[in-house]
Amino acid sequence: MKIKFTTANEGVYEHFKPEPVKLHLPQWFKDTPKTDSDPNKVQSYSMTHSPFTITSCIPVRDYMTSGYVLFNTADRVVDTLPNTDPADFTDYSHEGKLGFHRHGQCPVTMDGKRTHYFKFINTWVVQTPKGYSCMFYQPEYFFEDRFRLFPAIVDTDTHTMPVNFTGAIKSKESFVLKAGEPLMVVFPFKRDEWESEIECKDVMYDSKFSIYLNKVYKRFFHSKKVYR
Repeated sequence: MKIKFTTANEGVYEHFKPEPVKLHLPQWFKDTPKTDSDPNKVQSYSMTHSPFTITSCIPVRDYMTSGYVLFNTADRVVDTLPNTDPADFTDYSHEGKLGFHRHGQCPVTMDGKRTHYFKFINTWVVQTPKGYSCMFYQPEYFFEDRFRLFPAIVDTDTHTMPVNFTGAIKSKESFVLKAGEPLMVVFPFKRDEWESEIECKDVMYDSKFSIYLNKVYKRFFHSKKVYR
């Protein structure tokens, strides 16, 4: 299958092409060993406490390496001074790549206060084959604490316009959002109709199996995902 990214902005095309998200894992994840390196702790592990770290968790790794990343395309100053309504963005590129939504358009509170929203004006058009949509979401494991972008699903097989990204400020201090920072993940998936089935029954579980769960899942249940 092929996913296509198109932009009319030559500067964005030259410097900020979308790339497989697997090429942009957070540094803390790359630095974490696959097993606990503390020998004292390793000795204390039991059947219910595995020595494997998060980097050995195949479902987590699949989540972190599936899809494509879109980048922030200009340095932006986010001024969160008191009484600023909403937060003031200064775009160093002078391209006007930000918009806003008022609180009344999504009247919820965050951290006990009214929230106003900003919007990244994205220049990339994402196209997928017939029957395929894309989920857009902020890279979760970067643990971004300055701002939050809201996830959404778009039918990119029929929608031929760029998808903009709306979010809210979390930081209480001004900050600079640098050009090239990972902004959103694009995850293509096939649309299907689903029907739920719910049941209650005993499930046999071999406790010995849990000791080798990581390797067993990888060897017998896991399917490789390819994004290039």
